[in-house]
Amino acid sequence: LEAVCQFGNTSPLKDILGAELIPGPILVTDSDWEGWIKNNAATEFHPTATCAMLSEAQEGVVDANLKVCGTCT
Repeated sequence: LEAVCQFGNTSPLKDILGAELIPGPILVTDSDWEGWIKNNAATEFHPTATCAMLSEAQEGVVDANLKVCGTCT
């Protein structure tokens, strides 16, 4: 992240991107960066779920061919 911020603060990118907003120029030492990352890092994910790949008789949701159990074939 530090390298990306440094890259974004070089010309001509700085002229295009403008001032760094997050995390801003407050992070100077490796310890500063480590603390900021620990306090701000989060996962971004598309909510997903799992389902059993078993036969319908075994209460599966999809079969080995990924066909949804209980639907017309």
